[in-house]
Amino acid sequence: MRVVRVAGEARDRGRAHGEELRADIANGLDRWRAHLAAAAGADVDVFLAELLAATRFDEAIQRWTPELAAEVAGIAEGAAADPAEIRAYQLMDEQWWFAEQRRGAPSGRAPVEQCSSLAVHEPGQAPIVAQNMDLPTAYDGTQVLLHVVDERREHESFVFSAAGLIGFDGLNRDGVAVCCNSLPTLPVSPDGLPVAYVVRGALARRSLADAAAFLRAIRHATGQNYVVGDGSGFLDLECWQDDVVEWSMSARCVLHTNHPLAVEGHIGEAPAGSTTHDRYGVLHARLAGDHEAAGVADVQALLSTAPVSVPRRADVPWMTVGSLVMELGTQPVLHLAPGPPASTPYTTYRFVQPAVK
Repeated sequence: MRVVRVAGEARDRGRAHGEELRADIANGLDRWRAHLAAAAGADVDVFLAELLAATRFDEAIQRWTPELAAEVAGIAEGAAADPAEIRAYQLMDEQWWFAEQRRGAPSGRAPVEQCSSLAVHEPGQAPIVAQNMDLPTAYDGTQVLLHVVDERREHESFVFSAAGLIGFDGLNRDGVAVCCNSLPTLPVSPDGLPVAYVVRGALARRSLADAAAFLRAIRHATGQNYVVGDGSGFLDLECWQDDVVEWSMSARCVLHTNHPLAVEGHIGEAPAGSTTHDRYGVLHARLAGDHEAAGVADVQALLSTAPVSVPRRADVPWMTVGSLVMELGTQPVLHLAPGPPASTPYTTYRFVQPAVK
């Protein structure tokens, strides 16, 4: 997996991303379009034009994360790609529910695996925030770790992503970690902020409190659960439209898959065929209640357990494209496996001193 440093102003960071990963972006777009044609059941160009015309995501992005609009424009420039296509490429979660609405469903998405997240804070240890990112196999082979450096704001982060995308999840130098998992039975908003921009917006904050305040302040395009943390602890927030509900298990741990646990009227809801309850059961059996302390190796082993780790299979268009285990101490550390952790080793990444040089 490639590690790409993108530094400077937002548009410059995007250009560097696009230029460095131009071939990978072209490959990823081809694979994405093939997957989208099958998933949407429509001509891709027609579908994407309808998606952009029927939603007001650009307005939400300009309102809450304008620097990311510039970064995406820079990606298109650097990759010599169609700007509208690169904009649509960022709308990963939103494509899924828009395709379902286009078929006549009021909301929700097809039954797919969509991530498992957790946080653990053992006495005397740094908090750990972790996730298995489960996505279509179209993204496999284009995984990248973006080392994002905003020199003006003296801000630095590791962002796990695919070539051409602004990011899935990640960790910043201040020790703020952000993970997410889909809640496909919650309402959606065509004028909300798309998930990728929410993640990067929260990751730009310098503390857990500031990241949580951002998540509470915005309108959400897609029902999504966010596990956020820093050296002081963690929060789990179920978000949709203008509502945010905190889910809490204990001061020691929290875990989440793809069914709401705190939203009144939706608790336990899941798409037909989803393994969300099975994955939650595996995590709960190991972390909840009175258990031995869980460290980095224990969390990695847990995320490597079936069905939490979704394997590569030729007959299934879905897999764990990456697994992140993040230690939120004074010197934050990222452990990243760019594939199913049951079969992909973790590599450790640290921020190099001094900061933002």
